[in-house]
Amino acid sequence: MDNSPAALAIYELMQEYPVWEKTAQDLLRELDKHNIDAWPKTPESLTHLLRRMTPAFEEFGLQVEFLPRERNRRLIRITNTEYSEGNCHDRHQEELNMDDQPY
Repeated sequence: MDNSPAALAIYELMQEYPVWEKTAQDLLRELDKHNIDAWPKTPESLTHLLRRMTPAFEEFGLQVEFLPRERNRRLIRITNTEYSEGNCHDRHQEELNMDDQPY
């Protein structure tokens, strides 16, 4: 995944979400916020990248699914199988506890 800035950005994005279920265009818009030249330029090229990188994503705990077309849209579901709200809650709680400590 190190050779693909887009794949790495998708991995980093998914550390914040248990599931991302949107179109390739929506995901491309999210990636465009990072403003890196190596991004796929079209939703189709992003879909191709996701299909190609699916085995690598799975090794890092991301499951990529291409859902059936509905209402002229095709959704992509990316699931972070290692996401745990408890872990996020624990990290947030640790940050709060650090704020309570005297300086």
